[in-house]
Amino acid sequence: MIIDDGGHFMNQQILTFKQIFSSINDNGVYLCEDTHSSYSFNPKYKSKLNNPKSYIEYMKKLIDHLHFYYIDEPPFSNYYRSNIYSINFYDSIVVVNIKKNQQKPRSIKKL
Repeated sequence: MIIDDGGHFMNQQILTFKQIFSSINDNGVYLCEDTHSSYSFNPKYKSKLNNPKSYIEYMKKLIDHLHFYYIDEPPFSNYYRSNIYSINFYDSIVVVNIKKNQQKPRSIKKL
């Protein structure tokens, strides 16, 4: 388990996640705390709700990676989708569960 209790600025949180992600063991966990800095709670963080450069918005985009297999024309690489098992959001915390090299079925029955 890696707990990111480092930088509180959004760009620091994103950079840390990108740099550390590939070194997390299979079945490992990445936890980033103090994610409230993605909002305008404190002006020093220079953010606001729905800021496309925020850590929260970056992690929300990864949800689409998890659902890659169900998108007709996926615009994503295989890297994150095959290595992230789940993403959980809590009050000022984001937890990513890692499962390396997952193989999910590409075909599903349409309702």
